[in-house]
Amino acid sequence: MNFFLNEGFRSVNSGVEHAERYRLAIFDELKEESRLVLTELLPKLPTDLEQWQIPVNKVINLFDFLMADSPDDYLKHGLVVDDLVEFKETALLDDSGMRRLVTEQAMAGYQIKRRKDCFPDDTNQQTVVRDAHVELTRGCRRLSWSYQKEGHHLKMTAIHLENFLGKNKYFQNFEQLLAFFMAAIQDCFGASRYFIDRGLAYHEYFVNHEKQYENDYLATVIHANHRVAMAGDRPIFNQFYQYPIQHLDVYDALICSTFLQAHDLKEDLQQTGANEASLNKILTLPVAFCLPSRQQQQQQKGQIDTAKGETLHLVTASRLHQEKHLDELLLALSRLKEAGLAVTLTIFGEGPEKATLQDLVRDEELEDQVTFAGWSRQLTDDLASFDLYLSTSYSEGFGLTYLEALGQGLPLVSYANRYGAEELIQDGQNGLLVPFIKGKEPAVRKRNAKQLAAAVLQAADRLNELTAHSRESIKAYDLTSVASTWQTLLEDWHEG
Repeated sequence: MNFFLNEGFRSVNSGVEHAERYRLAIFDELKEESRLVLTELLPKLPTDLEQWQIPVNKVINLFDFLMADSPDDYLKHGLVVDDLVEFKETALLDDSGMRRLVTEQAMAGYQIKRRKDCFPDDTNQQTVVRDAHVELTRGCRRLSWSYQKEGHHLKMTAIHLENFLGKNKYFQNFEQLLAFFMAAIQDCFGASRYFIDRGLAYHEYFVNHEKQYENDYLATVIHANHRVAMAGDRPIFNQFYQYPIQHLDVYDALICSTFLQAHDLKEDLQQTGANEASLNKILTLPVAFCLPSRQQQQQQKGQIDTAKGETLHLVTASRLHQEKHLDELLLALSRLKEAGLAVTLTIFGEGPEKATLQDLVRDEELEDQVTFAGWSRQLTDDLASFDLYLSTSYSEGFGLTYLEALGQGLPLVSYANRYGAEELIQDGQNGLLVPFIKGKEPAVRKRNAKQLAAAVLQAADRLNELTAHSRESIKAYDLTSVASTWQTLLEDWHEG
């Protein structure tokens, strides 16, 4: 069995979840059984999976396992669609209007009671309302725990599991509960391959139980820039990848999605004294593939004649988060409007910055040009009706939307970020790489926006030429090619 290990299931715009969805499809193509393993309490998980078009029986969730009528059957077959129930929630408020007791009906069939309390928030010297005690019940099964503050985080403690296969169990912390869960998976499926996508607890578990997994294969997937800075000639690693880099001997592979990042990671590990065997564990495997869209057979658009007032239709798809720097994209759009260009921008995605971005649209008087389209269930097809795809992200581990846009014949105009843009964009052929400066200062944002606007104008003048090269440039990312690359890895591990 192949397991893709994640903590929870983030918003529909998350790159990690997109990568896992693609990988499940790749392994289906290879006729390799695979499961997505999650460890967060997710009462509406089936609804979230439906949005991602992932079958519920492809997922093993820690809490759904612990509360299942038959835990063994759940591990083997997952949730059964006909047994799902409607999610419901009620809340008891105190005199101040604070939610003190929240009761939920999880779609997997058990009840959840969350008792809330105020905890200090060290980041702003205020208090926040969070779960203080949680209780799950199903028939005579009961799981309960409390939270205590450790440093900047709340940690599960005093975990009681009652009447699990006729026995009561106690776990001091989440790490012990995770070990129980992972051991149950291993007992059920035997020797397997594990791909860690997100979660320090998984890394610590496998390091601490290395001998228990001598007949298994373990890989960590590098989804983002592995390096955050350099201190002289010494790399400072991303907090999410620092731990596995410190324990390289435990892993069979460190999987990057671009050749550029694999090259940089090898150089960085050499700086730390890693040996040749460790460096050889660094592999490049694409996280996604291209499929023809339903609109791909339509006649190619003609050149946009901006001098005649023809409208240039721009698009981007992203989490609406500060790290995506969509404010600079809106500032660039404002410059294009001032230059007299007829232009529109559609933004697919949701996130915490939506209200701030909408305010900026009003401030720049772009209401007639900008559309917030929310999440797209068929992004590849939706992209096909636009002229250019834009990105203002300073860093992309791969850039799944870049690939999806190129697959629909859209040239890219993107900041020259590592690693997605520099890997997928052939500057001047299928798009344009835009130089940028990192920073939050207004002068920096304006300078970046000016560079981006100039690149859009250049791309508009060469639209036919850039479009002609777009789909041609990503032939190596069709499903057959990507699946073949993964098949080679699995065969190498099998022979090894």
